[in-house]
Amino acid sequence: MQLISAGSAGMVHSEENPHDAVEHNYQMWLVPDRPGTDSAHHERGFSPDERQGQFRGYVAPYTDAEAGDGGPMPINTDAYIYAGLFAKGDAVQHALAPGRGAWVQVVEGMVEGAGVTLQSGDGAGVTNADELRFEFVAESEVLLFDLRMDAERLWM
Repeated sequence: MQLISAGSAGMVHSEENPHDAVEHNYQMWLVPDRPGTDSAHHERGFSPDERQGQFRGYVAPYTDAEAGDGGPMPINTDAYIYAGLFAKGDAVQHALAPGRGAWVQVVEGMVEGAGVTLQSGDGAGVTNADELRFEFVAESEVLLFDLRMDAERLWM
C-alpha cells in the first residue's frame, strides 16, 4: 500500500504501469483535518501470511502512527485503514468507537455483513454501528476504512 500526502502546498504526481500485464489499483482521497501539512510519501507491505484471516493496520492518524517502526503509515486526518485476506468461511469483527463510521471495499471475493452481500469491486459505507461483522463467502481481499464522522470539524 502506498500513502501520498500532497501537503498544503500541493504536488505534481503522475502514475504509469511500466509492465505488460494489466494493473488494478484503488485510489482513495481523504481530506486532511488541519491546514499547514507537509507533503509525504510512505509505502507499507505485509506478506500474505501476515494479512491472512485478519485486518492488518496500514494507516493511522499521525498522532498514533509508528511508520518508522514497521507500524501504520501516518495520515493527516482521523482515519485508520486496514487490509486483509480471508478464506471462505472466515468471520471477523471490527469495533467502531462512537462518532465513527466505515467504508468497506471488496478488492476481490465475496463478503456478507449486516444482511448485505458485497462482491469484487463493491464498496459500502456504514454509519451508526458499534461493531462490524463480516463473513467471507469466498476467498477475499478486503479494505476497511475506519473514519471519524463529524464533518463539521473539517477545515476549508
